[in-house]
Amino acid sequence: MSDIRAYLHGHYDGDKEERKRQQQDDARRSIEVKREIVDTQNAVFEYETEALSHEMEEQTKEQFEELCRNYNTTDKYKEYLVDGAVLQCTKATMEDFKLPGGKKIILERSEYDDENARVQMVLHVRENGMDDQGRCYATVKDCVQGINIFWPACNCMMPADREEEKKRIEQDKECSKFGVCRHLMQLNEKWDNMPLYGLKDDLWEEDRTYMTKRNVYVKDGAPKMDIEDIPEEYLESEDAEGITMTSVLFCKHGGLICPVTSGQENIFPINMEERIQELIAGVEGKPVNSQEEMFALSTMEILSRLIYQEAARKCGSGQNAVLFSLVNRLFTGTNVIHRTKANNLYSIITGSGQYESVLKKAEYEPNSYKPPIEINSNDKEIIAWENAKRLAAILYIAIEDYGKENEYDSANDRDECVVEKEDKVSYQQVVDFIESQTDTEGNRIINEIGTRESLVAGNSNKDQGIYIGGNTFYWQ
Repeated sequence: MSDIRAYLHGHYDGDKEERKRQQQDDARRSIEVKREIVDTQNAVFEYETEALSHEMEEQTKEQFEELCRNYNTTDKYKEYLVDGAVLQCTKATMEDFKLPGGKKIILERSEYDDENARVQMVLHVRENGMDDQGRCYATVKDCVQGINIFWPACNCMMPADREEEKKRIEQDKECSKFGVCRHLMQLNEKWDNMPLYGLKDDLWEEDRTYMTKRNVYVKDGAPKMDIEDIPEEYLESEDAEGITMTSVLFCKHGGLICPVTSGQENIFPINMEERIQELIAGVEGKPVNSQEEMFALSTMEILSRLIYQEAARKCGSGQNAVLFSLVNRLFTGTNVIHRTKANNLYSIITGSGQYESVLKKAEYEPNSYKPPIEINSNDKEIIAWENAKRLAAILYIAIEDYGKENEYDSANDRDECVVEKEDKVSYQQVVDFIESQTDTEGNRIINEIGTRESLVAGNSNKDQGIYIGGNTFYWQ
C-alpha cells in the first residue's frame, strides 16, 4: 500500500484561496481513499475466497486457510487479471451530472441500452505477450489511459472541482452521448495490490509475494499509434507484480476502479488453432453456377466466398472490415436487413439485397462462385482466398461460442447458434475474441470500422464513411 501522497489529485487552479481549499480537500480525501482501498480489498477477498470455498466439496477449515494463503500468490484459481478483464469504477453512474449554474448532463439512452456495459471498461494488455495458454497477464503498471484502459460512456458521481474540467465538459457537444467520465478520468500511476500479510489474524507470512509478470510499455518519443503497431525500438519491458481480483486502481478524480471479472473466463482451450483448421479443411471452393447452389453450401463455405470477393479479392484490412460488417449486421437492431426467423450468420449472409457477391455471379474470375483453386490462379488471389477462409472460421467460432442454441425448427434457418439483436455484451465478446486472433500472416484482426454495417465499392462520400481495402464502410 502506497502512502497518502499517491492519492492526491493535484492540478490545483483558481485564485489563491481556491487553490488552498482544493489542497485541503485533496489531503482529506487522500486519507479516506487509503482507507477505502483497504476496506474494498478486504471485502472482495472475503467474497472471492468464500465463493471458491463453496465450489470445493467437503471444505475443511485447514483447506480454507490454505486457499486464503495461496489466493494471491498463485494463479491456481484463475484470479489474476488478463487481457479482456472487465473493470468498473465505484463512482460510475448513469444518473445526471450537475454543473455549476444548474446545467445538467443528461445521458442519451435507448431501449436497447445495457447500463451495466456502459459503466464498465475492458482491460487491454495484449502488448505484454501471450503465455503458452494464450493468456496476456496484466501487471500493476497496466494503467495507462488510452492504451490499457478507456473511459466508459457514463457520468461520474464526483463533481467537477477544477475549472479546466468544467470548461472541457461545457465545450463538449457530445457529452450527452458519451458522458463526462472522459473529461474527469485521471488514473493513478499503478494499481494497488492487497498486502499479503497482517489482514486476517496474521494468516499470511510476510515473505509471500505476488506472481511476477512481464510488463511492456512505450518509451518516451514513440510515435502516436496503436501499441500493437509501434516499432519494437520504442518498446521496453520489465518484470512487475501481476494483479488479481483484489487489486484496485485509484482514479484521482475520486473513484476506485475494481475488477468485475478476471478475463480468464474468456480464455479458450489451447486447441483453438485445431478448431480453426478443422473448419478451414471443410471449405472445398468448388465452382457453383447459381444462387440456389450457393445457398445450399455450408455457412462456412459461403462466409469464406463472401469475405473473399467483397474485399475486392485482397488480403489485409479490407477483409477484416468485411468480417466486422457481418458482425455488425448480425447484432444491429434496425429492421432494414432481411433475416430469416433465426438471427444467425446464415440469415445475414443470404439476406435479400445484402451481399451481392453471394447473390449473383460476377463477370470476372476468380469470384465467390469460382474461387481461386485452379493451378493457374494468381498467387495473390490464392493468398487472399486462404486468408478469407481463416477469417470465416474465426467468425464462425465466435458466434458458436458466444451465441446460443437455435430455438427455431426450420430447415431454412439451420441448426446453428443465434444471437439477440442489440445484445451489446455478446457483441463485445465476439469482437474481443476476433481481435484476439490472427490472420494467415500472423497479424491481429483489428476492427477499424466500429459499428458501421454498410459498404459500397470504391471511395464514396457516404455518411461518415471509412475507405478500407476497396470499399467504403458507413452507417446504415
